Amino acid sequence: MRLTVWNMKNTLHFIRPGLRIVFLLTVGLVRPQSEKETKQIIKTYDQVALKEFISELKLDDMEQKKEKETWWNQGGGRRAFYDSTNQNTSFQELGPDGIPIYYETMMTRTPKGVVASSTLRNDNLEYRADGSGMTVGIWDQGSPLFEHQEFNKRIVPGDSSESLKIRHATLVTGVLAASGVKKKAIGVIPNGNAVVHDWSQDRLEAAKMAADGLLISNHSYGIKPDKLPNWYFGNYLPISEKWDKIMSLAPYYLSVIASGNSQNKNHNEAPLFGS
Repeated sequence: MRLTVWNMKNTLHFIRPGLRIVFLLTVGLVRPQSEKETKQIIKTYDQVALKEFISELKLDDMEQKKEKETWWNQGGGRRAFYDSTNQNTSFQELGPDGIPIYYETMMTRTPKGVVASSTLRNDNLEYRADGSGMTVGIWDQGSPLFEHQEFNKRIVPGDSSESLKIRHATLVTGVLAASGVKKKAIGVIPNGNAVVHDWSQDRLEAAKMAADGLLISNHSYGIKPDKLPNWYFGNYLPISEKWDKIMSLAPYYLSVIASGNSQNKNHNEAPLFGS
Protein backbone atom coordinates (compact mmCIF):
# COMPACT_ATOMS: atom_id res chain seq x y z
CA MET A 1 0.00 0.00 0.00
CA ARG A 2 1.31 3.47 -0.80
CA LEU A 3 0.08 6.47 1.12
CA THR A 4 1.02 9.91 -0.16
CA VAL A 5 0.47 13.10 1.81
CA TRP A 6 0.81 15.89 -0.73
CA ASN A 7 0.88 19.68 -0.64
CA MET A 8 1.94 22.37 -3.10
CA LYS A 9 5.62 22.42 -2.05
CA ASN A 10 6.48 19.18 -0.28
CA THR A 11 5.73 15.51 -0.74
CA LEU A 12 5.87 12.70 1.81
CA HIS A 13 5.56 9.09 0.64
CA PHE A 14 4.90 6.02 2.76
CA ILE A 15 5.44 2.73 0.96
CA ARG A 16 4.11 -0.35 2.72
CA PRO A 17 5.34 -3.72 1.44
CA GLY A 18 3.42 -6.30 3.44
CA LEU A 19 3.33 -4.94 6.96
CA ARG A 20 6.43 -2.76 6.85
CA ILE A 21 6.69 0.89 5.92
CA VAL A 22 9.65 2.56 4.26
CA PHE A 23 9.73 6.34 4.45
CA LEU A 24 10.95 8.48 1.56
CA LEU A 25 11.10 12.12 2.62
CA THR A 26 11.67 15.14 0.46
CA VAL A 27 13.67 18.07 1.78
CA GLY A 28 11.53 20.57 3.66
CA LEU A 29 8.92 20.77 6.37
CA VAL A 30 5.70 18.88 5.76
CA ARG A 31 2.81 21.23 6.50
CA PRO A 32 -0.97 21.06 6.32
CA GLN A 33 -2.87 21.50 3.11
CA SER A 34 -4.67 24.84 3.12
CA GLU A 35 -8.07 25.71 1.68
CA LYS A 36 -6.26 27.99 -0.78
CA GLU A 37 -4.15 25.08 -2.03
CA THR A 38 -7.24 22.92 -2.43
CA LYS A 39 -8.81 25.58 -4.62
CA GLN A 40 -5.60 25.82 -6.66
CA ILE A 41 -5.64 22.06 -7.20
CA ILE A 42 -9.27 22.05 -8.32
CA LYS A 43 -8.56 24.83 -10.82
CA THR A 44 -5.99 22.64 -12.58
CA TYR A 45 -8.60 19.95 -13.30
CA ASP A 46 -10.75 19.72 -16.39
CA GLN A 47 -14.02 19.95 -14.46
CA VAL A 48 -16.11 19.48 -17.59
CA ALA A 49 -14.43 16.16 -18.33
CA LEU A 50 -14.72 15.14 -14.66
CA LYS A 51 -18.45 15.92 -14.59
CA GLU A 52 -18.98 13.97 -17.81
CA PHE A 53 -17.18 10.95 -16.36
CA ILE A 54 -19.11 11.22 -13.08
CA SER A 55 -22.31 11.13 -15.16
CA GLU A 56 -21.00 7.99 -16.90
CA LEU A 57 -20.31 6.40 -13.52
CA LYS A 58 -23.85 7.24 -12.36
CA LEU A 59 -25.34 5.56 -15.44
CA ASP A 60 -23.00 2.61 -14.97
CA ASP A 61 -24.09 2.30 -11.33
CA MET A 62 -27.76 2.29 -12.37
CA GLU A 63 -27.11 -0.40 -14.98
CA GLN A 64 -25.19 -2.49 -12.47
CA LYS A 65 -28.07 -2.30 -9.98
CA LYS A 66 -30.49 -3.55 -12.65
CA GLU A 67 -28.14 -6.40 -13.62
CA LYS A 68 -27.65 -7.34 -9.96
CA GLU A 69 -31.40 -7.46 -9.34
CA THR A 70 -31.88 -9.69 -12.39
CA TRP A 71 -29.07 -11.97 -11.24
CA TRP A 72 -30.54 -12.26 -7.73
CA ASN A 73 -34.06 -12.87 -9.04
CA GLN A 74 -32.74 -15.67 -11.23
CA GLY A 75 -31.18 -17.32 -8.19
CA GLY A 76 -27.61 -16.36 -9.03
CA GLY A 77 -26.24 -16.63 -5.51
CA ARG A 78 -25.80 -14.91 -2.15
CA ARG A 79 -25.55 -11.15 -1.69
CA ALA A 80 -23.17 -11.27 1.26
CA PHE A 81 -21.53 -13.90 3.49
CA TYR A 82 -18.52 -14.80 5.61
CA ASP A 83 -16.22 -17.23 3.84
CA SER A 84 -14.22 -20.08 5.40
CA THR A 85 -11.48 -17.66 6.54
CA ASN A 86 -14.05 -15.34 8.16
CA GLN A 87 -13.57 -12.72 5.47
CA ASN A 88 -16.38 -10.21 4.98
CA THR A 89 -17.66 -10.73 1.43
CA SER A 90 -20.44 -9.16 -0.61
CA PHE A 91 -21.61 -9.24 -4.21
CA GLN A 92 -20.59 -5.99 -5.93
CA GLU A 93 -21.28 -6.26 -9.66
CA LEU A 94 -21.13 -8.50 -12.70
CA GLY A 95 -17.90 -8.76 -14.66
CA PRO A 96 -17.59 -8.18 -18.42
CA ASP A 97 -18.48 -11.83 -19.01
CA GLY A 98 -21.38 -11.90 -16.53
CA ILE A 99 -19.35 -13.53 -13.75
CA PRO A 100 -20.40 -12.23 -10.30
CA ILE A 101 -17.66 -10.14 -8.69
CA TYR A 102 -17.50 -10.23 -4.91
CA TYR A 103 -15.55 -7.77 -2.78
CA GLU A 104 -13.75 -9.00 0.31
CA THR A 105 -11.90 -7.18 3.07
CA MET A 106 -8.12 -7.51 2.89
CA MET A 107 -6.82 -7.22 6.46
CA THR A 108 -7.77 -10.11 8.73
CA ARG A 109 -5.88 -9.24 11.93
CA THR A 110 -4.45 -6.22 13.70
CA PRO A 111 -1.17 -5.38 11.92
CA LYS A 112 2.04 -4.97 13.91
CA GLY A 113 4.51 -2.21 13.14
CA VAL A 114 2.48 -0.83 10.22
CA VAL A 115 2.98 2.83 10.85
CA ALA A 116 6.18 3.56 12.81
CA SER A 117 4.35 6.84 13.40
CA SER A 118 6.77 8.07 16.07
CA THR A 119 9.33 8.49 13.28
CA LEU A 120 7.00 10.90 11.51
CA ARG A 121 6.69 13.10 14.58
CA ASN A 122 10.26 12.95 15.89
CA ASP A 123 11.17 16.38 17.31
CA ASN A 124 14.78 15.85 16.21
CA LEU A 125 13.76 15.74 12.54
CA GLU A 126 12.68 18.62 10.33
CA TYR A 127 10.12 16.30 8.74
CA ARG A 128 6.98 16.35 10.87
CA ALA A 129 3.62 15.09 9.68
CA ASP A 130 0.58 14.54 11.86
CA GLY A 131 -2.20 15.03 9.32
CA SER A 132 -3.26 18.49 10.51
CA GLY A 133 -5.40 20.09 7.83
CA MET A 134 -5.53 16.87 5.79
CA THR A 135 -8.52 14.70 4.94
CA VAL A 136 -8.39 11.07 3.78
CA GLY A 137 -11.31 9.28 2.14
CA ILE A 138 -11.88 5.75 3.40
CA TRP A 139 -14.00 3.16 1.62
CA ASP A 140 -14.68 -0.18 3.30
CA GLN A 141 -17.37 -2.80 3.81
CA GLY A 142 -19.26 -0.40 6.06
CA SER A 143 -18.88 2.28 8.70
CA PRO A 144 -16.43 2.18 11.62
CA LEU A 145 -17.27 2.78 15.27
CA PHE A 146 -17.43 6.58 14.91
CA GLU A 147 -17.63 7.14 18.67
CA HIS A 148 -14.34 5.27 19.30
CA GLN A 149 -12.10 7.13 21.76
CA GLU A 150 -9.30 7.32 19.17
CA PHE A 151 -11.32 9.33 16.63
CA ASN A 152 -12.26 12.49 18.57
CA LYS A 153 -15.12 13.33 16.19
CA ARG A 154 -12.62 13.71 13.33
CA ILE A 155 -14.16 10.73 11.49
CA VAL A 156 -17.44 11.42 9.71
CA PRO A 157 -19.73 9.37 7.43
CA GLY A 158 -19.62 10.10 3.72
CA ASP A 159 -22.79 8.14 2.91
CA SER A 160 -25.70 6.46 4.64
CA SER A 161 -24.16 3.03 4.91
CA GLU A 162 -26.48 0.33 6.20
CA SER A 163 -23.50 -1.60 7.60
CA LEU A 164 -22.52 0.11 10.85
CA LYS A 165 -19.72 -0.45 13.36
CA ILE A 166 -17.80 -2.86 11.15
CA ARG A 167 -14.69 -4.20 12.88
CA HIS A 168 -12.57 -4.13 9.72
CA ALA A 169 -13.55 -0.54 8.92
CA THR A 170 -12.76 0.50 12.49
CA LEU A 171 -9.37 -1.21 12.31
CA VAL A 172 -8.44 0.39 8.98
CA THR A 173 -9.62 3.84 10.11
CA GLY A 174 -7.58 3.44 13.28
CA VAL A 175 -4.42 2.51 11.40
CA LEU A 176 -4.81 5.73 9.43
CA ALA A 177 -6.23 8.20 11.92
CA ALA A 178 -6.17 6.97 15.55
CA SER A 179 -5.24 9.93 17.75
CA GLY A 180 -3.03 8.02 20.22
CA VAL A 181 -5.22 8.01 23.35
CA LYS A 182 -3.72 4.56 23.65
CA LYS A 183 -0.12 5.32 22.73
CA LYS A 184 0.55 2.17 20.71
CA ALA A 185 -2.62 2.70 18.66
CA ILE A 186 -1.57 6.04 17.15
CA GLY A 187 -2.22 6.22 13.40
CA VAL A 188 -0.46 7.80 10.43
CA ILE A 189 -2.43 11.06 10.67
CA PRO A 190 -3.55 11.39 14.32
CA ASN A 191 -4.66 15.01 13.80
CA GLY A 192 -6.14 14.44 10.35
CA ASN A 193 -9.75 13.93 9.32
CA ALA A 194 -11.42 11.06 7.51
CA VAL A 195 -14.64 10.71 5.52
CA VAL A 196 -15.82 7.09 5.51
CA HIS A 197 -18.05 5.35 2.94
CA ASP A 198 -19.15 1.81 2.29
CA TRP A 199 -17.86 0.21 -0.89
CA SER A 200 -21.15 -0.03 -2.80
CA GLN A 201 -20.51 3.09 -4.96
CA ASP A 202 -16.80 3.49 -4.41
CA ARG A 203 -15.73 4.80 -7.84
CA LEU A 204 -18.66 7.20 -8.19
CA GLU A 205 -18.20 8.65 -4.70
CA ALA A 206 -14.41 8.85 -5.05
CA ALA A 207 -14.70 10.67 -8.39
CA LYS A 208 -17.03 13.25 -6.83
CA MET A 209 -14.69 13.84 -3.89
CA ALA A 210 -11.61 13.98 -6.13
CA ALA A 211 -13.32 16.66 -8.23
CA ASP A 212 -13.76 18.64 -5.00
CA GLY A 213 -10.09 18.36 -4.07
CA LEU A 214 -9.72 15.07 -2.19
CA LEU A 215 -6.08 14.02 -2.48
CA ILE A 216 -6.01 10.47 -1.16
CA SER A 217 -8.30 7.56 -0.34
CA ASN A 218 -7.79 4.14 1.20
CA HIS A 219 -9.41 0.88 0.01
CA SER A 220 -8.37 -2.14 2.08
CA TYR A 221 -10.54 -4.51 0.06
CA GLY A 222 -10.65 -6.00 -3.40
CA ILE A 223 -12.07 -8.68 -5.67
CA LYS A 224 -12.48 -12.12 -4.12
CA PRO A 225 -10.51 -14.33 -6.52
CA ASP A 226 -11.51 -17.93 -5.76
CA LYS A 227 -14.49 -18.13 -8.17
CA LEU A 228 -12.96 -16.19 -11.05
CA PRO A 229 -11.98 -17.71 -14.40
CA ASN A 230 -8.26 -17.85 -15.05
CA TRP A 231 -8.28 -15.07 -17.63
CA TYR A 232 -9.22 -12.54 -14.93
CA PHE A 233 -5.78 -12.92 -13.34
CA GLY A 234 -3.61 -10.06 -14.58
CA ASN A 235 -6.33 -8.78 -16.91
CA TYR A 236 -7.03 -5.04 -17.17
CA LEU A 237 -10.64 -5.17 -15.98
CA PRO A 238 -13.14 -2.31 -16.34
CA ILE A 239 -12.90 -1.74 -12.57
CA SER A 240 -9.19 -0.90 -12.90
CA GLU A 241 -9.77 1.20 -15.99
CA LYS A 242 -12.33 3.36 -14.18
CA TRP A 243 -10.05 3.93 -11.18
CA ASP A 244 -7.24 4.91 -13.54
CA LYS A 245 -9.49 7.35 -15.39
CA ILE A 246 -10.49 9.06 -12.14
CA MET A 247 -6.82 9.58 -11.26
CA SER A 248 -6.05 10.69 -14.81
CA LEU A 249 -8.75 13.36 -14.71
CA ALA A 250 -7.82 14.38 -11.14
CA PRO A 251 -4.02 13.87 -11.20
CA TYR A 252 -3.40 15.08 -7.63
CA TYR A 253 -5.74 12.40 -6.31
CA LEU A 254 -4.39 8.95 -5.39
CA SER A 255 -6.43 5.87 -4.51
CA VAL A 256 -4.54 3.38 -2.33
CA ILE A 257 -5.92 -0.09 -3.04
CA ALA A 258 -4.94 -3.31 -1.26
CA SER A 259 -3.06 -5.94 -3.27
CA GLY A 260 -4.76 -8.89 -1.54
CA ASN A 261 -4.19 -11.75 0.89
CA SER A 262 -4.47 -14.60 -1.62
CA GLN A 263 -0.91 -15.37 -2.74
CA ASN A 264 -0.75 -18.74 -1.01
CA LYS A 265 -4.36 -19.84 -1.57
CA ASN A 266 -3.80 -21.31 -5.05
CA HIS A 267 -6.99 -19.86 -6.53
CA ASN A 268 -5.49 -19.73 -10.03
CA GLU A 269 -5.83 -23.29 -11.33
CA ALA A 270 -3.34 -22.92 -14.18
CA PRO A 271 -0.68 -20.30 -13.41
CA LEU A 272 1.91 -19.59 -16.09
CA PHE A 273 4.67 -20.46 -13.61
CA GLY A 274 5.00 -21.51 -9.96
CA SER A 275 1.96 -22.48 -7.88
